[in-house]
Formats: sequence, C-alpha cells, structure tokens
Amino acid sequence: MKKLTFLFLLCSFLLLIGCSDEGSAPTGSSGGTNPVDTIVNFATDVRPIIQSNGCLGGSCHGGSASNGGLNLGSAEYSEIISANGTNGAFVVANSSATSTFYIKVSQDTPSIGGSRMPLTGGALSAGQIEMIKDWIDQGALNN
Repeated sequence: MKKLTFLFLLCSFLLLIGCSDEGSAPTGSSGGTNPVDTIVNFATDVRPIIQSNGCLGGSCHGGSASNGGLNLGSAEYSEIISANGTNGAFVVANSSATSTFYIKVSQDTPSIGGSRMPLTGGALSAGQIEMIKDWIDQGALNN
C-alpha cells in the first residue's frame, strides 16, 4: 500500500511539473503566439511587398508619380525611410501606430484620411500587414 501511495504522489508531482509553462518560448507584448525574436528583413520581406503590389506604378508612388505627395522612387531603403507625404512621415521607426505606411495598409478607413492602400489589386494579406508592422516596430532597420 505504501508503494502505491508513493507511486501515486510521484506521478502527480511529475504531472504538475510537466504542465508548467516556464520553459515556453517568449510571446509578443500583445499576448500573441509569435516569438518576439523573429526579425523582419527589409530587403527580403518588406521591399518585395512594396514592389509587387503596384505601389511603384506610374500613377501611384514611383518614378515621377507622387500621389498624396509621396514618391517612393524605386523602393530603396533610403527612399522608404526618408519619404514624407501629405500625411507626414511614411515610416516612423519603432512606431507603426504613427507610420503612414502601416496606417494606410492596415485600416479600411485610415484614421489619417484617404483610402486603404494599395488602391488596386486588393488589400495586402494579414501576414504582409503584420510583417510591415513588425519591421517598423523593430526599428525599421536596413537589414
């Protein structure tokens, strides 16, 4: 009987230890499941979003076009990070909430006015929008 009680207590103890979450990966500040150490890369993650969604088209924000006072040139890092339009800075490092780029791609009726971007081809995917947000909030680095 003592062996059975000891075995029961031992199993209960091991079960409690196994249910602990002390060793789990860190999560974002919003309580999400994305690890905070996932680094978003400008060259391979963000720039292709800008290039492939019509943003640099002749009538939008590339070449000689500057809708909303915003010209992104050929989407080089220096052009993106220093761009200013009618609504202010395109990217405010560490602050997606005040970056025109994030506001315009993430809101159906942007709080700063105008329309959701891009105008043609439909909205960006949730993954693309989250990538832009993470890149800005990580400091909008040229990595």
